[in-house]
Amino acid sequence: MNARSPTGSSTRGGDIPALILGDHITALAVLRALGRRGVPTFLLGPRRDVAGRSRYAARLAGNEDLVPTDSLPAFLKRSGIEEAVLFPCSDHWLRSVAALSSEDRQTFPSPVATSDVVETLTRKDLFARAAAMHDVPHPRTTEVRGPEDLARVSDLDLSSSFLKPCDSQSFTRRFHMKGFRVADRQRAEELVRRAAAAGLDLVLQEFIAAPPSAHVFLDGFVDHEGRERCILARRRSRMFPKDLGNSTDSVTVPLREVAPAVGALRRLFQGLGYRGLFDAEFVLDERDGVFRILEVNARPWWQLELAAAAGLDLVGMAYDDALGRAVHDASGYRVGARWVNPIQDLRSRLSRQGREIDPPNPRDPWLRARHGVFRWDDPAPGLAELQRLVRSAATRG
Repeated sequence: MNARSPTGSSTRGGDIPALILGDHITALAVLRALGRRGVPTFLLGPRRDVAGRSRYAARLAGNEDLVPTDSLPAFLKRSGIEEAVLFPCSDHWLRSVAALSSEDRQTFPSPVATSDVVETLTRKDLFARAAAMHDVPHPRTTEVRGPEDLARVSDLDLSSSFLKPCDSQSFTRRFHMKGFRVADRQRAEELVRRAAAAGLDLVLQEFIAAPPSAHVFLDGFVDHEGRERCILARRRSRMFPKDLGNSTDSVTVPLREVAPAVGALRRLFQGLGYRGLFDAEFVLDERDGVFRILEVNARPWWQLELAAAAGLDLVGMAYDDALGRAVHDASGYRVGARWVNPIQDLRSRLSRQGREIDPPNPRDPWLRARHGVFRWDDPAPGLAELQRLVRSAATRG
């Protein structure tokens, strides 16, 4: 294959370009991983986003920032790029890429699972069914289409649950949160009606109360033949917000510490016929000592650069596999590698009922961790994020 850039010139070193679909920390991690390899990287996402400030974020002809996910085939045809490896960095982009025709996939390959598997993993109702089918421990989950479905749930079960969206990305854009905590039945019915009015389906899922350190994640890559090429385990140290938030500090741990979770994930992937990058979240249920799966990201995720800090080139594996190149098993990874999202982690550290807690100190490995946005060799995204936070603070003030 002779790839050409949107300007018509041959790409560097014969590498096929990569087109990153998405924004923020996830897209930034993929840009940096491939850009450092010398792969030409183009970004389809908001120009003012932190990912768009990266030194590796070239723009396509036409300078389009936002393209509806359902018009991806038409965009690719008019983009001026002859071929590229696609890296979707959100669930909506993932579904769009997985739905491309076989003809389009020949020209624009991507290391993602088939459309039916993607749908199963990105919809929480289908995911709960798949977990039960493949004997993977999962929190108690009830599908909710309307207030009448809550009538089948006891008051006790309702009080220990939360309402979780089937489509997380659409829900977050609409409500700016990851789910609804349930105060009482009347409130739950009101929230279900709100979601239904917005065209969003929910599930009622048992809320497993656990400290951040009880949440473990399995990250890795499965090639197009279904072979697991690498897998690492990381443990959450902190999160923000405290109940339904994202990890702000994660550290790699030995696989043997989470062996039951590894076995459960492999059963799920073998049953589904999974292929691609993955990030699976489990919580250790202190009531019975069982790791219960919460979700699987079937595309790049926020903490992707932690794998690189631990010695694994997950993005490079995915890129080579998409192009049919040989991918070899990883020999292992470094335990104790750390990733932080600095600003949100400081909020987690410093704000608990208005009191300062656990501030970082010069000996803290936090200061030597891989940061989500700030990198000395690619400083512009970090500076842009800092400017955004200053403006936000000034506006609130």
